[in-house]
Amino acid sequence: MGNKVDVAYFDQGLAELNNSNTILDELWQVDRLADSGRLRSFLAQFGFRGEDVFKKISILSGGEKTKLALAKLLFLPANFLIFDEPTNHLDIDARQALEDALMNYNGTLLVVSHDRYFLDRVAQKIAVVENDSVKTYDGNYSYYKEKTSKKIVVPKKKKVISKSKIQEYKEFKNQSRSKGRLKKDLRSTESKIKDNESALVQLEKDLNYNIPKTSWTELAEAAKKKSSIEEELLKLYSKLDELKKLNDENSDD
Repeated sequence: MGNKVDVAYFDQGLAELNNSNTILDELWQVDRLADSGRLRSFLAQFGFRGEDVFKKISILSGGEKTKLALAKLLFLPANFLIFDEPTNHLDIDARQALEDALMNYNGTLLVVSHDRYFLDRVAQKIAVVENDSVKTYDGNYSYYKEKTSKKIVVPKKKKVISKSKIQEYKEFKNQSRSKGRLKKDLRSTESKIKDNESALVQLEKDLNYNIPKTSWTELAEAAKKKSSIEEELLKLYSKLDELKKLNDENSDD
């Protein structure tokens, strides 16, 4: 800091306000020699008009306290003002008054704010803090966004895959597909065997207990169906053995 730098700080927590004072008395603390007319005229720019200036600070809203703290700071401004979120809780008129005051201010401002419109109006340089460093951009917030949005995109190099890798992948894919079909055939064959075995048990019950011994036609049809299922089961058992062998071979691979 230079020895002639006079710093004033706006705290968004508003810790410097004395709740027992009136609005007018609080501003009078800044300049005891100022006449009340000048003080009241200045306060009117921040929305405190008429009898409002005699209100106790303790009954003010958060927005009104913010406006009063800003009025105190700007009545006799230092040559280096630091603001921590100065537009929080401000209505449109108060924000306009603050912007106008700061645009006519001849000293230096350091402002931390999430209000992009406010930054566009009052800031002439943007400092971006990231990755343990500070980078500055001459201009307002819109200028900074314009500059940083035009980042150069470096195209990624296309990865070259050898023919042997491609062939290896195709073989793996075919093998996986083949294994999938094999497992599906296994499940299907086992399911068919189970269904046929259940049907065979039912037919044997019918032949032994349910179909009357004198009903020759019904007995013949049941016997024929039983024989057909038994033949189908023999084929299915044989197929299941082959599928299991193939599955074991693929598992070994």
